[in-house]
Amino acid sequence: MDGVDELDLLDFKRRVSELYAAVRAEPGPRGGWEHWRDARHRLFASHPQSPIPAEERGDYEGPFLFDYDPAWRLLADVTLAEPQRFELPSSDGA
Repeated sequence: MDGVDELDLLDFKRRVSELYAAVRAEPGPRGGWEHWRDARHRLFASHPQSPIPAEERGDYEGPFLFDYDPAWRLLADVTLAEPQRFELPSSDGA
């Protein structure tokens, strides 16, 4: 991977991170969902690091999602658990 690809990838990750921050800042859940849907469309249709093949981006119409349905909205309290450490073996067995 050359420097330009790495910068494109970093830009894509930055934009996704900023997207989620903007979605959380939306005053209502429907507006957040619409913002997320529209921004993902723009990223996928135009960004160099889009998972959509470059030759298909001009005709990209997605992401293909169900319409927003407030009945599927879940609210939860999130609490932090005690951190646990565990080792994962690497692909070379070490």
